[in-house]
Amino acid sequence: DQKLLLTAEDWKQIVAVAAQEAAQNPGRLFGLNQSSMQGEIATDIIRRLLMAAGNELTNPGLSAGPLLIGETLREAIIVTLRAVSGNVQQAFEQKDKIGLLLKSLNEAVATRELQLGGKEWLRIFRSVLPDVLESGQIPILDDGAISTLLS
Repeated sequence: DQKLLLTAEDWKQIVAVAAQEAAQNPGRLFGLNQSSMQGEIATDIIRRLLMAAGNELTNPGLSAGPLLIGETLREAIIVTLRAVSGNVQQAFEQKDKIGLLLKSLNEAVATRELQLGGKEWLRIFRSVLPDVLESGQIPILDDGAISTLLS
């Protein structure tokens, strides 16, 4: 977190969830076998979330400011850790799609800055992440889809 998007308290909460999920799924999220990249999926996913947040922070097109910061980013990481812990194989196969989902969701919410914010970003993310892990398909986040996901 080179851009200091999260506080020490945020990181404590993330580490607590990561430890809990890792204890329930030993070696799946954080690899015990250094030769297996699949065992490093949690680290990779957290890195992707931090990169998406950092890219959003430096994007001059976001007049309302960043969405993925503080509580929203912390909860996004926690939601992702929990989702990935039960779907490690899918997460490994779809990790690039998760990055695309983050980009698509950031853009969709940023272009609707008067209607949507971090709270809505999280609700949409929670709704679509399991489907992206399962199918690898990024939903089109137009007004109709967003309205349905938030209702």
